[in-house]
Amino acid sequence: MKKHSPIFLNFHGFMGAPDNKNGRSLALLYPDALLLSPFIDYLTRSPKSVLSEADCLLKTHFEEGRPIILVGQSLGGFVAEALSRRHGLPCLLTNPCLLPQHCEVITSSPMPRPFLEEYEELGIKEGMQNPNAFTLCTRTDEVLGRENFDRCAALGG
Repeated sequence: MKKHSPIFLNFHGFMGAPDNKNGRSLALLYPDALLLSPFIDYLTRSPKSVLSEADCLLKTHFEEGRPIILVGQSLGGFVAEALSRRHGLPCLLTNPCLLPQHCEVITSSPMPRPFLEEYEELGIKEGMQNPNAFTLCTRTDEVLGRENFDRCAALGG
């Protein structure tokens, strides 16, 4: 592995898996990179515990001189963006679910209500920006909705 090859921390979506399109694409584009794609059971893990575990992954795999790039798809985009704000790291978000507490797929799932309250607490607020966030999102995403798209567009990057 090259000293300055990046470390990608890739977060999958709500009912997704660690082996996803984002991870496979990054592995092809950056064969020398370290790709970390943890499995997250969003139904049993609170947002605070997910972020805490991700903090541990970052500390464990930090190497001086190697850039760390956070990547997240859908609900994993929420995780990557929150970590980006916390640590000042760049993040690449594909159709990020920045408002999980308002997403019908999530709110109608068996996810515990206290988790939804944590998402509200930890998420970006109206008018907040993240200059380290780069979003790829579609206006026509039927799951996340228009309000989520507007939040992505306002985020920056």
